[in-house]
Amino acid sequence: MLHAAPAYADLESDLASAQAQLESIGAEYAQLQEDLADAARELEIIKGEIEETETQLQESQKTLAQSAADDYKGGGGQLLDVVLGASSFDDLVSRVYYANKVSDAQAEAIEHVQTLKAELEQSQAQQEQEIAAMEQKVSEVQQNQADAQALVNSLSEEMREQLAAEAAQNEQLAAGMQSAEDGSASTSDSPVVTPPASDTTDDSTPAPTPTPDPDPVPDTGGSSSGTSSVGSAALQYAFTQAGAPYVYGAADPSVGFDCSGIVSWSYAQIGVYMPHSSSAQREYVMNNGRYTTDISQLQYGDLVFYPGHVAFYVGGGQIYGAWNYGRGIGYGSIYDCGTPLGGGNI
Repeated sequence: MLHAAPAYADLESDLASAQAQLESIGAEYAQLQEDLADAARELEIIKGEIEETETQLQESQKTLAQSAADDYKGGGGQLLDVVLGASSFDDLVSRVYYANKVSDAQAEAIEHVQTLKAELEQSQAQQEQEIAAMEQKVSEVQQNQADAQALVNSLSEEMREQLAAEAAQNEQLAAGMQSAEDGSASTSDSPVVTPPASDTTDDSTPAPTPTPDPDPVPDTGGSSSGTSSVGSAALQYAFTQAGAPYVYGAADPSVGFDCSGIVSWSYAQIGVYMPHSSSAQREYVMNNGRYTTDISQLQYGDLVFYPGHVAFYVGGGQIYGAWNYGRGIGYGSIYDCGTPLGGGNI
């Protein structure tokens, strides 16, 4: 009985896990890149605000310096003008108070701008630290992504090698089974002849009539331990495409295969027509060959049909064929695609 080795199932599980990890790392990397871009934009905004406050600070300092210079050049004349120009004592108090308030307001404006600039510079420093940490994280995730991709590539190559080895083994076993069947058929076809009673039998005595061959027994579907010769021969060609990509509607080794494509192509290699459609193939087998809905009666090399899917039966509850874009061509459980409709061969 031929079936997929457990090692393949382990490899397939490991590969699926590695691919999931790679996708997760890829999503993390994409999010980090987005966060880093946002942080860089925020940093540019902060730098722009710092430039604006620097300009405000310079203008305020310039205004205060100019005011002080004018007072110095006037020899205190401006203050004297304030005193002499007052119309009353209350007016004098108001003028002096106002002059002091103008000076205080200018000083407070400068202090406010200086404080704002210091806060913005602190924000810039923090933002730059966050960006540096993000860049370090991006570098780490890039390395993790490279490691995960290398693991996926390694497992994919190992799985291809495993498939090729299993295909070669199945081909040898199938050839041995076919050879044994041929030898058994040759033995049963030989006529049974009764030897003479003694060496003195008269030559004119006619030889006993050979026992006739028994009537052939009609094929009732066989069992899972049997082998479909046509299907087995086609299956050997299907094995040569192990690991090939799944491509919808394709039946070409240089491109890929879909589920019915690998079947029709494999049969074509042994000179047997098989339509390129799982439903058409099922109808073709039902009309031109042996078909059963009893899964226990499936033989090695039979086609197993599902709603919208078809694959080769390889024994041991396993099937082989084109699965989907993620799995390509390989092995799987007979129930991976649901409950089979039936199966058989021409």
